[in-house]
Amino acid sequence: MRVIIIFLACIVSFTIHSQVSSEGHPLQWNDSDYNPQTGIVVMPNINVDALLEEDANSDHTHFIPRRFGVEHDVQLSIENSGVWTIENDYHVWRLGIKCPDALSISFILSKYILPKGAKLFIWNQARTEFLGSFTDRNNKEFGSLAIGLISGSSVVLEYQVPLSNLVKGELEIGKVIHGYRSLLGQN
Repeated sequence: MRVIIIFLACIVSFTIHSQVSSEGHPLQWNDSDYNPQTGIVVMPNINVDALLEEDANSDHTHFIPRRFGVEHDVQLSIENSGVWTIENDYHVWRLGIKCPDALSISFILSKYILPKGAKLFIWNQARTEFLGSFTDRNNKEFGSLAIGLISGSSVVLEYQVPLSNLVKGELEIGKVIHGYRSLLGQN
């Protein structure tokens, strides 16, 4: 569990260097009636009360970083999950992730190799905020990417690949981080 805090420190540092967002927005972002197919994966429930009790005992220890979430190991990819459609000259893959009662959700993409022209967005189900676009500019030699926090208990990953691309790239979620308390220590 303490790995999460170390992971968080890495995400913050890594995010500063890796999460270069490009322009754009999810398809139909301004259409409040738009309700695309996503396919949904529900993460296991967590015992927040038990976690908060553990945290109360360790938050005062200066040697243990503050925990904010629980990692769920997954292998969810564009090959084995979600829904593919064709919209606005794009192949579009969407996958919904629900973490019951989460305050936030973040991800480690264990495979992240996008071709030129492809875009990845992550948006909350309430459609009040999104992260991205992430593009081939975010490709790294090690082939993975950490994605920062997005508010809410349900999010959608939306991957857009131009119809003209013959390669869809590689995209796999390796970890879903269920944020059960504020990163800033407000709860």
